Amino acid sequence: MNDASLWHIEGDRPFRLNESFVPLEKDLERWIEAEPSLVAHGIEVVRRQLNLGGVFLDLWCVEDPGTWIVIELKRHRASREALMQGIDYAARLSEFTIEDLEREAKKGRERMSDSGKELVERALERERAGEGRDIRIILAGLGTNEDLIRMVRYMEGFSLPLRVCSFSAFQSPTGQGIILSRATEEADESKEPESALTSSYDERLAVVLTHAETMGQRQAMEQLISIFSTNGRLFVRPYKRGIMIAPDSAKNRYLAYFAPRTNGVLAHLGAEPIEEFFPGVDVEALHRLPAQQVLTSIDAVRGWALTINTAVAAAPCPDDE
Repeated sequence: MNDASLWHIEGDRPFRLNESFVPLEKDLERWIEAEPSLVAHGIEVVRRQLNLGGVFLDLWCVEDPGTWIVIELKRHRASREALMQGIDYAARLSEFTIEDLEREAKKGRERMSDSGKELVERALERERAGEGRDIRIILAGLGTNEDLIRMVRYMEGFSLPLRVCSFSAFQSPTGQGIILSRATEEADESKEPESALTSSYDERLAVVLTHAETMGQRQAMEQLISIFSTNGRLFVRPYKRGIMIAPDSAKNRYLAYFAPRTNGVLAHLGAEPIEEFFPGVDVEALHRLPAQQVLTSIDAVRGWALTINTAVAAAPCPDDE
């Protein structure tokens, strides 16, 4: 990440591409709005330049299973000051009422994709169901300072959802446009001191199951946990009042989400993130499941879980290729 370089090959001769620069933060802002996967797969832009009590957030986004994202952009290296700004933005957004969120999201509705509109509705639905508000911070710039990376690594285990995207810009071999490469650093929320990991995980899981019992869905949630726990490639993460299924290699990344309701278990599926983490997965099997559904029976719950579990387990491992 400290010494990025790109080479263009013509015939047998490699030509090193010269580093370029992005003159304004607005350039990164425009590019990320047009292609949000520049910073993270599966996110959708809600608004640009969101007014948070007199300070303006560069980009406000949303991702499954209903997490709001604040993105702070820098035209030069992202540093510790960017982290402080990101935390301030997240704190201000956390003080919005649900009516504030809905009103501000509607202002950007015309520019939102259909999937973005759906994600916003999911996020608002989760809050109306009493599941609280989740906010993630993404910092992006042309390079990163070592002090920022040191702080991100230290924050692992403090439950601060944080990603840093470090871009390198190069002149294209044709002289038209630029080439961007990206490196990421992410605080893994699941990393806790070894002595506390088991008890804290069990406590969080117990809270989810207690809530499921009040909804009359404890048996269904236990089925889900049991099925997914048999797959070493997946991680069952207690998540507010539900469980999030994540890759074992990236325990804070969303693949699927399940939350108890009085009329069943609300299920969300991210087929595209599953394809991203497990190339070669049985896509047809995944797409036979809807993106969202209330599962009203134990058989339906088992069917969903086994379909996902089996597809991921059967996906080829990189070592097999």
